[in-house]
Amino acid sequence: MHKIVLGAVAAAAVMSVVPAASASEVAASDRTASAVTVRAATLPFTFTFDFETTLRSRNFSPPASGRACVTLRGTGSTDPGWRGKEILVEMWDADGIDERVGPRVRYRLDGTDKVFCWEALVQNHEHYLLLVKEWGPSRVYGEGRVWAG
Repeated sequence: MHKIVLGAVAAAAVMSVVPAASASEVAASDRTASAVTVRAATLPFTFTFDFETTLRSRNFSPPASGRACVTLRGTGSTDPGWRGKEILVEMWDADGIDERVGPRVRYRLDGTDKVFCWEALVQNHEHYLLLVKEWGPSRVYGEGRVWAG
């Protein structure tokens, strides 16, 4: 059974933002003939987000503890009424047929940092986070960090 742990952190706990590599920056050894793929990221890693409906994180391998956490901070939107709206955060197991792990979590966009952790992740399977916005034709943006909890 998968369990999610929720919490909050101080603003000082957020790491600096590192842009994701573009397809042209991916090493030739990480490419396949049919598509560009990247090896699973090691934890921790930071990211920014800017999307309209859904955004998938890079794949990562959970640590031996089977626990992975994400710190999120929504920093804005093209919707002037974005504060207080929510996006969903999901953890997915990417081994074979992708399967959602544990519950969907609602993250309130209020400019503060929130931490969500998933436990009992399969260590030898790659996983990814999926951010889902279910409201309006607008973009939402912010930053985050994925780490071994």
